[in-house]
Amino acid sequence: MVKNPILLAQDKAPPKTSLNRSLTLSLLTLYGLGVTVGAGIYVLIGATAAQAGPYAWIAFLLAANVVGFTAFSYAELATRFPVSAGESAYVDAGFGRADLSTAIGILVALSGLVSASAITVGASGYLGSLTGVEPSALILGIVTTMGLLAWWGITQSVVVAGIVTVIEILGLIVVIGWSLAMTETLAVSPKDLLPPLWGSHWTGIISATVLAFFAFIGFEDMVNVTEEVEEPRRTLPKAIIYTLVIYHTLLSHLHRSDNGSPTRSACRLICAIGPRLY
Repeated sequence: MVKNPILLAQDKAPPKTSLNRSLTLSLLTLYGLGVTVGAGIYVLIGATAAQAGPYAWIAFLLAANVVGFTAFSYAELATRFPVSAGESAYVDAGFGRADLSTAIGILVALSGLVSASAITVGASGYLGSLTGVEPSALILGIVTTMGLLAWWGITQSVVVAGIVTVIEILGLIVVIGWSLAMTETLAVSPKDLLPPLWGSHWTGIISATVLAFFAFIGFEDMVNVTEEVEEPRRTLPKAIIYTLVIYHTLLSHLHRSDNGSPTRSACRLICAIGPRLY
């Protein structure tokens, strides 16, 4: 009796390798925060305030409501399908169509390029304001450094990203404390922070909401490293929730230090020294 050649080939094939599960809950949370804090506060808060003015907090609130559904959906799907393909795997499991899942994978890759570009330009803007180096040289240096870190290994790159994230958060805490210590009051009155039900200002608020939504791309990055996470079915949902809570805590304190207005101290400082992407 002749054995199936396919089975013979499978028997001779090398054992299936798996990625090293080295990301803990704290590392994964810092990984998600690095993108949301870096893109949402340091890079986009100036553009959001430019679109919505004193109603920027409404834009972030609307984006947060939408992102809340997305975040909890990711948390649920990541426990059911703990694979690094992320959205592509979810679409394949739901629809069973390879072409659709491939298209989603391509779109995710393109969105990653856009988000990485935005954060790189933002980082070069801050570094340029501190060092005076040309932005093009800084962008080249940042991309090269990040590429080498990614080549080095996921643990090493996430540890470095975690250190940068801690520095970012400490910077926000310093800015918030500095703002609260100021005696100068430039904020609008609380009643002026509530937008009228009708008016052209809603165009700016909706535009700012789209920008604010972009700040939460960290969730999709988190599910795409699932196969490198320790106990992903338990770790991923917690990390996603922790990222969401910590981000909103920082953002609410930032606006509270401005008496609710993005035109005063803390937000104004970040907008002044940060890059203008609008």
